[in-house]
Amino acid sequence: MYIFARGSDLEFVGGAILAVVGVSFAVHYRRRPQYPVIKARRRTRRLKRKRVTVLAPAGSPLSRQTVRILGTVAWVAESRIDQIIVRADSAVKTTGNDESNLLALAPVEPGDMFTTLLDAGRMSVGIWLLDPRFLSARRINFRARRRLRPSLSLGLGVVLVTNSRPMR
Repeated sequence: MYIFARGSDLEFVGGAILAVVGVSFAVHYRRRPQYPVIKARRRTRRLKRKRVTVLAPAGSPLSRQTVRILGTVAWVAESRIDQIIVRADSAVKTTGNDESNLLALAPVEPGDMFTTLLDAGRMSVGIWLLDPRFLSARRINFRARRRLRPSLSLGLGVVLVTNSRPMR
């Protein structure tokens, strides 16, 4: 409209529409993750169903004792957040009588992704104990996909990939 309506009122309307569309594209482009980030998050899907070992702190932070938790990656977040859910082989119990076999793991360093775990086989993570109702029998509850609300922070730990199948 801006090009074809020179000299009329439609030229002004066409210019305003062009400006609004340009601003909306700029905002959308900045809010959306760039292609390398999207590609890396898709690559983390390889973690699903892999056996992992989580080394979590036990007792007070000054004691430096760790607990080894064996489990399987049940879910990998692919968009917006970098987080995985691990289903432990046995229930994890805390001193406050909280018990669950689900752990949420998130990277400690800002900007770090779980591709580090795929490449190095080891990664520092924050560990949260999740409420068991977040996973249904066959798949993740749709309400849990929107926002994962951890019930209890276990602190900072390390996650290791235990099965080392060759990657393609």
